[in-house]
Amino acid sequence: MHCTFKQCHVSGYIFGNIKRPDSTTDPISTENWDLNDNYAGMLIFENIGTSQKIHIGYNLTAHEMWCNLKAIHKVTGHTTIINYIHTLFKCNTKEGDNIVEHLNNLKKTWEHVNTLATQEFMILDLFFKIIIFLLLPSS
Repeated sequence: MHCTFKQCHVSGYIFGNIKRPDSTTDPISTENWDLNDNYAGMLIFENIGTSQKIHIGYNLTAHEMWCNLKAIHKVTGHTTIINYIHTLFKCNTKEGDNIVEHLNNLKKTWEHVNTLATQEFMILDLFFKIIIFLLLPSS
């Protein structure tokens, strides 16, 4: 969406860099700002899914809409990462299981975590090797 904002020249409205002028001192600039902000909000509204539209509400500025979406995605992103980490630690095996398939599943889950994660959630190679060791059968 950042590319759309840039192409449509509304980034300043989305990210809150262009402040709304005082309507009492400059009503024409205020009206222009309202039109541009409304256009920016419309771009957001038209480019998100139905399930996301409940988070942007009505009568919000484009910047407020964007902040709401960022907050929701941050929470959702952390929840997703935590679920992957939980899955990673629950991938136990027992004697006779297909170890190659088990290792492939662990690697895929680890890659999901590190692809989605911010720095504080990254699982380093050495720690991943320890996880593998702990989840393998004793034989």
